[in-house]
Amino acid sequence: MLENYYRLNYGYHHSHRQHFDYLGLGNLAKQLTFLFDTSLDLHNGIDHAVNVIRNSAKDTSRLPVVCLDLNPYNVKSILEKLNQHLDPCTFFVFHSDIRAEISNAINVAPWPSWLCNQHHETNYQIDQPKIYRISFLSGVARYHRIKLMHAVRPWIQHNDVVVVNRFASHMLSAEYKNLLLDLPYSNRPEFIDNEQNVNNANQPSHNNHPAYAAKVNITGETVSGDQVLFSEKTWKSYRSGCLTVNFGITNAPAVLEKFGIEIWHEYDKSVDWQHKIDKITELFQRDDIDSIYDKLTPMVKHNQNLVSSKDFVKMLATPAIEKISNLLQSK
Repeated sequence: MLENYYRLNYGYHHSHRQHFDYLGLGNLAKQLTFLFDTSLDLHNGIDHAVNVIRNSAKDTSRLPVVCLDLNPYNVKSILEKLNQHLDPCTFFVFHSDIRAEISNAINVAPWPSWLCNQHHETNYQIDQPKIYRISFLSGVARYHRIKLMHAVRPWIQHNDVVVVNRFASHMLSAEYKNLLLDLPYSNRPEFIDNEQNVNNANQPSHNNHPAYAAKVNITGETVSGDQVLFSEKTWKSYRSGCLTVNFGITNAPAVLEKFGIEIWHEYDKSVDWQHKIDKITELFQRDDIDSIYDKLTPMVKHNQNLVSSKDFVKMLATPAIEKISNLLQSK
């Protein structure tokens, strides 16, 4: 029996094996064993990870695939260390950064896990009316997201959706701690979705949140050096038919445009998040969001259809599929 993750009792739902099945690659996946990132203990050195990879290959006679595609790891450094201990032809690494050109080695490539997962979620916003103006949803209160919330707060209207949840403040700077004092924040109490209250049936969930019933959505992706990690925040915004402003990752608009997504250049430029706060604040001050959305609806629909298509997922997954196939053929 094929396990979803080596020596882990994680379910099939949203697993990498399910991703392969979704793309019609079930037979290819049967030649792979997937290693979940947390089982490798990468924060405590490389030795344990090396042993897990070796043991997985020995136990299963399949190609080990190290799944580092859900979090912003320093994949280049990790791969270099692994390659010092293991033959690069005997294992593979999934990168979270969808730019194939940054993964030149034979045993590393991007894998679009977050987008695959979105394709398995119900899209509650398909053909639903856009009843809110501008939204910004942050499940975890990272510094750049809190700074944005404070900047736009004077201009938030009742028909906006702005929610920033609490985050543990230990080991943080004094400024950061002060910014956290009034969290969790929501411009309307019914929108709050603090993780402490996820079992409250009266509160919205991230999978069906009012933020994605807004005409304009600010994504709030995690800032992690030069890495471009698009999580559910980005894909859900486009799939929900929102006019999207990418906040956090400096070159997010340029990368997305390369893959065929149409960018709202007036407000979604490839600049660092500090500079983008000014543009987003300006956006919140506008009183013509309805007419802007109506004018740009063709662009919104193009993006919604594009990221909702299986062909788009396949395009992002192709570099990994081709490299894995080459390694298997060389065995």
